[in-house]
Amino acid sequence: MPVINDKIVIDPQVPEEVRRALSAARGRLIPYRQPAPSRPAPPAPATGRRALVWGVAALGFLIAAVLAGAAGSGGYVALFLIVAGVATAGAVLSGFARTRAGREWAAEQWNLRHAHVYWHRQYIVPKTDLDDDARRVWARAVAAANEIGGSYVVQMEIVDSVRVAVDLPQRVWEIAEGLAGLSRVRDRQREILRQDGSDAEPVAAKVSAQERTMKAEARRLEGRVRKLEEIADLMRKADAVKRPEMVLDRLGEVDDLLGELRARSVDLPPDLDPAERLRAEAQAVIDQANEAARNLAFPDLGEEDDGGSETGGF
Repeated sequence: MPVINDKIVIDPQVPEEVRRALSAARGRLIPYRQPAPSRPAPPAPATGRRALVWGVAALGFLIAAVLAGAAGSGGYVALFLIVAGVATAGAVLSGFARTRAGREWAAEQWNLRHAHVYWHRQYIVPKTDLDDDARRVWARAVAAANEIGGSYVVQMEIVDSVRVAVDLPQRVWEIAEGLAGLSRVRDRQREILRQDGSDAEPVAAKVSAQERTMKAEARRLEGRVRKLEEIADLMRKADAVKRPEMVLDRLGEVDDLLGELRARSVDLPPDLDPAERLRAEAQAVIDQANEAARNLAFPDLGEEDDGGSETGGF
């Protein structure tokens, strides 16, 4: 399971192609605290006249290329053909833009281009959208979520990894969205008090009531983070139990290899291991070689005695 992206957090309900567009539009993302911007109006659909103009231009340049060829001007032929190709492509694209599929494609591309506007407040940049207190809580949430998603029991699907893959991003988004909203409220309150602060009793009472509400919201969000941390702790304990079990299972492969090794040594005495057997076989060969070396000292090696010297045959 991929780790939580701490650079940008996107609502899991956002389509994947929009998520990619938002991740690539870092410099154009709108801060969460800013009001929702007005949506740019899409461009007017292509008209039939545009395709007609491109088509006439393509035909004109083709005729010019033919005339240039008849005049023997190869350079102009190449130039006119290139321009005619560009005009033909323009005519085809303009014609496609008039079809239903073309209009849908153009609208999709327009929405992706302006995804940072259309999907405002469905993405959060923690570095800029969270205040210092919120970022500290957010760091804990990220650490817990990454530990859950990266745990052994999740990766090996010992626990319900499908549910983790579906639910974990949603819980993380809810925490991020809550922290961004809380940061927005706290920033706005500080801004108002800095610009138009007053020591009047009604103002102090209002600020005190708002701060109580903000603290209650902060406790609620921290409770969600603690829940993630509790789950991460359970995953850590499950890992501690399951990893040794996995090692033991794999060590069973060594037992199988040892069984094969013992099976090849059934003729040997029980106290003779393969190394001793190898040394015994080597010594036997050495003994035979020594015997052959000693026989080299006898001149009658390989000869038979015919007994002729005892008969005196002269």
